[in-house]
Amino acid sequence: MIYALAGFWLIPDFPTMPNPRSFWLRPQDIDMAVQRTSQFRRTANKKFTWQTVKRTARSPLLYFFATLYPACVLAQAGYQCEY
Repeated sequence: MIYALAGFWLIPDFPTMPNPRSFWLRPQDIDMAVQRTSQFRRTANKKFTWQTVKRTARSPLLYFFATLYPACVLAQAGYQCEY
C-alpha cells in the first residue's frame, strides 16, 4: 500500500505529459526525456477512443491470449501437486 501511494506521486508519467506531483523532476530532465523520445521515433501517447475499444474487441489476438494464458497457468499447476 505504501509503495502504491509513493508511486502515485513519484512515477513521472510520460515525457510529453509530466506528472505535476513529481516535484523532483527538473525541466532539464523533462527536456532530455522528450529528446530521447524523438530520437527513438516514439510517438506520443493517444487517448482511448470508442473506435480503439471496438478494434481491440474484434482482434483475434485478444481471444488467443485470453485463452492461452489460463491454459499455461493450469498446465503448471500439475507440477505443484504432492502425492
